[in-house]
Amino acid sequence: MLFLVGSGRSGTTALMEALIAGLGAQPIFEPLHPRMSPVANPILPVHGYPRISPTEDAPAMRALMSGVFEGRHLSKWTTAQTSFRGLRQTKRLVVKEVRAARMLGWVENQFPDVAVRYMVRHPAAVVSSMLKADWGSWPWAHVVPPAAAALGVDADDVAPRSSPHSRWLTLLWIADNALATRELAHETLRTTVYYEELVTEPERALATAAAAYPHFDLGRAVRSLDRPSQMASPEYGHKKRDHRIPAPERRDMSSMLRDFGVDIYAMEEPLPTRRADL
Repeated sequence: MLFLVGSGRSGTTALMEALIAGLGAQPIFEPLHPRMSPVANPILPVHGYPRISPTEDAPAMRALMSGVFEGRHLSKWTTAQTSFRGLRQTKRLVVKEVRAARMLGWVENQFPDVAVRYMVRHPAAVVSSMLKADWGSWPWAHVVPPAAAALGVDADDVAPRSSPHSRWLTLLWIADNALATRELAHETLRTTVYYEELVTEPERALATAAAAYPHFDLGRAVRSLDRPSQMASPEYGHKKRDHRIPAPERRDMSSMLRDFGVDIYAMEEPLPTRRADL
């Protein structure tokens, strides 16, 4: 069992596909989507981003995740990229979720036999992709207050309704990644996959993610990735998103990163500036 988590638009789907290819596994896709899982819906907050600290009990969520990791609580959404036959026959599962970063430390504590893999991508790239994919239409109440509460700050102080949507989505990225890097075990953080490395050095990135799996077929995993395009390259994408996020908003995002002490990335640098386990 491998649990792959990262913020939305971080490249988790591409990494999931590479991991299932290299492991000979089957995927379970986003079981915490509140509108797509009748089992998860009553347990999850309406915005879909549960916050559970590492030492909480959370029995309802534990029952839900226990079923997910046993290959139960399936839906058309979670099995869209596999088949029931494939799931019955497989010995390995990769569960991919973009809404679980704020409870990853809890997952590690509650399910020590589940291998957690964390993925991160430059906040400007994520926010730019979110805006392109219309995440900017999400209501303020579903984005800012949950992220602010998870970080222990006041929503109106840090990203009021009148602020740009880029600020709302940056706060979402910060909540996901600040909490994940703060609460995951050091050994787990050593297996962090950086989107930029997956694009430029896929062999290295995938070998890091699969270090505990001697049977991992690295060549097959690399071949499963789409060939990196000009748009996918970190350097080109860094220039391209300048047109989607105005300069004043980029400076604002940079200030937010400093305020919350998130230094894996610097806004004006396309590649990671610090590894998550340092």
